[in-house]
Amino acid sequence: MLFLRIIETLEYKLYQNNFFSYKIYKHYLKKYENILYLDGYKALKKMANLYVKINHTCFHDLVDAIELWMYHYGNIMILEYIQNKKDKRLDTLEIIIKNKLQKNNE
Repeated sequence: MLFLRIIETLEYKLYQNNFFSYKIYKHYLKKYENILYLDGYKALKKMANLYVKINHTCFHDLVDAIELWMYHYGNIMILEYIQNKKDKRLDTLEIIIKNKLQKNNE
């Protein structure tokens, strides 16, 4: 019985930490979305950096949102930034932007 109680307590703590992290990441994404129209390159760079932190989480709505922003506003400059980072966690964003650029050139 004590063992189950300890497990339940740990699960609740993990839930609280994930919820707190989610709120922080969501706050930052909103902040980057707000500066997107003022400085698109800066905002997309920050989104790419945030993507590295959250793409392994269950925060699918945030991951999907960043992927959509990259598809709609990604350009050759942000593609080069992502490629220069040489981070495997950014491969999906690289593919998304390459596909977009390829479609635009057809």
